Amino acid sequence: MNVLMIRDAAIAAASRTALSEAPNQGQYLMRRLDSDLPQLASYQVRELDAEGLVGFKVLSQLPGLGFWQPTLSEVRVYAAEERI
Repeated sequence: MNVLMIRDAAIAAASRTALSEAPNQGQYLMRRLDSDLPQLASYQVRELDAEGLVGFKVLSQLPGLGFWQPTLSEVRVYAAEERI
């Protein structure tokens, strides 16, 4: 469920960043992850840039249950830049 919340937040941030003359939404993404993820979760956000695309890569380590620790997960999201 946490990975889906990360993916949803990254999609929202990338689609907002892709709008013409829109500011980068990296801070929005960080605030949303801080509020939505469990307190023990750790993550890194990196901006992705390809020709005509903008996006974010989120590496996360989510808390486990007892002795079970989940592996590092990675979410990459791209959106096409709006050009006017």
